[in-house]
Amino acid sequence: QGGDLLRLKQLDLSGNTAICDAGVVALASSIEVGAAPALKWLSLAHLGFGSDGAKALALSLGSASCAVETLVLSRNRVGVAGKSAVAEALGQQSCSLTDLQMSRMQWDCDGAALLAKALGLNSRLLSLDLGGNALGLKGICTLGWALSESNQTLTSLQLWNNSGLNISGSGAGEEQSDIDEVLQTISHTLQDNVSQLTKVTLLLVWLFSSVG
Repeated sequence: QGGDLLRLKQLDLSGNTAICDAGVVALASSIEVGAAPALKWLSLAHLGFGSDGAKALALSLGSASCAVETLVLSRNRVGVAGKSAVAEALGQQSCSLTDLQMSRMQWDCDGAALLAKALGLNSRLLSLDLGGNALGLKGICTLGWALSESNQTLTSLQLWNNSGLNISGSGAGEEQSDIDEVLQTISHTLQDNVSQLTKVTLLLVWLFSSVG
């Protein structure tokens, strides 16, 4: 019912593979026009939708009517166009996301470059899950550089089980050293962001207390 949709705060559609692109496009369109203004948590994991659904979602994420803060897209193969659209939406100031989960979506080195650009523009996202993808050393280095250079808000980055990081054979020691170095850089950046956000929170508390 219309009234129920207006009050809806959480929606879990994960695993409903019959929904596919058409259903995701319809849902995204509803969000874009403000039909679910209270919706904060949305899971569309493992639905089987592709680039059309992803592009429609991207449009809704960039709209002022979208209030979604946690979005789960894991286990969907949305193609290059779909991933590009999602990354572009993430880079918009109007994007309300604070937690984005995109594990096992075939993100690769090229996709990492798109996300790196988005993270450089985003000032709201706190948590990003990219586990189970194919970022490789180069992709993770690209993300690490973007975080250290131009992002001050992300505090959690999941990179578990990314192909291209299992090093063996000649030169393995040197490549492993490179991996350890970039992961350490990312860790330090995330810790710095946590510290900075804590300082801002304490300052806001002090300001509100002073006003009170």
